[in-house]
Amino acid sequence: SSASGAACSPSCSAMSRWPGAGWAVRPERIRIAADAGPVDAANVNMLEGQVSKSIFAGNNSTYFVERAGQTLKVIVQNTGADRLAEGQDVVLRWSPESTVLIGG
Repeated sequence: SSASGAACSPSCSAMSRWPGAGWAVRPERIRIAADAGPVDAANVNMLEGQVSKSIFAGNNSTYFVERAGQTLKVIVQNTGADRLAEGQDVVLRWSPESTVLIGG
């Protein structure tokens, strides 16, 4: 996969059983990083995208990430680490247990 947004979709095994289903993840369950780093692909869902907007709000930052024409919202606690810039390529990760099937 590439940082341009061509990445894997959620690996939840239920997705293959209900092909018409959509999925959702609570924004605070998503981890965001400038690069993928070491990943156990069997235990993590991963998407790549680009930060379109960031909002600093005291203890938290909210990032809006564009991927394949859709916007995903990510909420992270501010830890003093460098903030991600608008236009920056990022990787989103979350555990399969945090993926919720919708419809189908």
